[in-house]
Amino acid sequence: MSKQAVFRTAGSGRLQNVLGMLQRVRVEPSDGGEAFLMIELSVAPGHGAPMHTHEIDSECFYLLEGSLTFIDDAGTQRIARAGDVCFLPPRRPHAFRNDGETPARALVIASPGREAVEFFDEIDTTIGSGVPDFAAVSSIAERHKLRILPPPSA
Repeated sequence: MSKQAVFRTAGSGRLQNVLGMLQRVRVEPSDGGEAFLMIELSVAPGHGAPMHTHEIDSECFYLLEGSLTFIDDAGTQRIARAGDVCFLPPRRPHAFRNDGETPARALVIASPGREAVEFFDEIDTTIGSGVPDFAAVSSIAERHKLRILPPPSA
């Protein structure tokens, strides 16, 4: 069955607060024939995502403004700036954070994205911008085929 074309104007889409990061859902997996999730992500200075893996989803970050530091499981850090792309295949441990002084904005695509959007939905409704409890976040992550990992040793 053919899906309808999706057109969303600037500023439209569901807003979510995921561990203190604001994201706007631009395309849901169900919109695009279960092909991908697209979000517009805003990361305030000092915020980011802990070390984790996605069992199913690939992620691709395209930096629009500011910078994000991406960290792999060996502790290697790479700084992505506006115009840079970071692609992360499934099961690749990674974390990211905004080490800058201004908010970072990125367009993030997760494919196929169903588990990611369900994880974000649950985090938004149960934790939102509150202080995340590691056990609670880990439990939610596991239900959606993600795994929160300890940070790499220094």
